[in-house]
Amino acid sequence: LILIVVIWMFLLRAFWTIMPKIVDDFFSTVTFETFNIFSMLIWALIPLCLAFAVKNKSIQIALFIIGGIYFLYGLYETIMQIIQ
Repeated sequence: LILIVVIWMFLLRAFWTIMPKIVDDFFSTVTFETFNIFSMLIWALIPLCLAFAVKNKSIQIALFIIGGIYFLYGLYETIMQIIQ
């Protein structure tokens, strides 16, 4: 699970580094907006996914609570971005 998160972080960083160099005005395209929304949702889910990797139940519950709050915040930001 942690390996998947690290691979996701690497691929996302590579995408954000390469795409602006390939596509002119990348940050004003529909592709940017769509991918940004998608990546925000994935980032919001990562703390919840990492909570499954923890064996200690009390720490796991705390991570689920913090991850849930972060997920709700990420969901709110995504909805606000779609509305605008």
